[in-house]
Amino acid sequence: MPESAVMSDGQYNTDPSLLTASEPSPFYVVNPLSEAPVLLICDHASCRFPQALGDMGLDPFARRCHLAIDIGAGKLTEKIAKSLGFTAVIAQYSRLVIDCNRQLMDPGAFLEYGDGIVVPGNRNLTQADKDARADAIYWPYHNAIEDQITRLRAVGPAPAFISIHSFTPVLNGVARDVQMGVLWDKDSRLSDIFLEDSALQDSRPVTTNRILVGPRRILRLTITLRKWVCLTWASRYGKTLLTISPEWKRLHR
Repeated sequence: MPESAVMSDGQYNTDPSLLTASEPSPFYVVNPLSEAPVLLICDHASCRFPQALGDMGLDPFARRCHLAIDIGAGKLTEKIAKSLGFTAVIAQYSRLVIDCNRQLMDPGAFLEYGDGIVVPGNRNLTQADKDARADAIYWPYHNAIEDQITRLRAVGPAPAFISIHSFTPVLNGVARDVQMGVLWDKDSRLSDIFLEDSALQDSRPVTTNRILVGPRRILRLTITLRKWVCLTWASRYGKTLLTISPEWKRLHR
């Protein structure tokens, strides 16, 4: 865990069935006391597997590829949070263990196959196996997000909820000729603020209104970037997010 980040739910894990006390928490929180009305999250920030699951039958490449982690997204989320003073909740286990950006009933929550890669460790899981992963990783992470939403609502408007992801340029052999995707739910006020910045025009963003999972009582925005773009996006476009905080307060006056 980064030295500048702090835990919001204690330092040690309490579920002995999956995570040991010496393993990292399912998440960490950056700027947990910030009152800026923006909450960043990163569901797929890590390629870490719990020790109890070993390598899940995967070779080193598969354990570090885009199926296991949104490459660059975690570092980008933390960098933006630190530079702009926003709160961020960042997951610390691989999406192949359990995908925190899926509903638990979604088959993709425990991915068995994707982009030509079989995930042996997710084959023939029992409900008890799935529940153990959810109890140890999924629910603590989502509860931490809810805790931050509750805290921020107590000191100001409901926060702008921004999820950061990255995507691979080629999926299932098909090239993706875009640099960035911007997703929102039915209400586009938050995405409108973000997309109005002229610096985004050369990124050719793909826009849609489909968001897979997240709090439904606040406005949400998902930014997904070509994985190598993550390495430069913070310095090139990160300040775009700075416009969200004052604009968001203005909308709630």
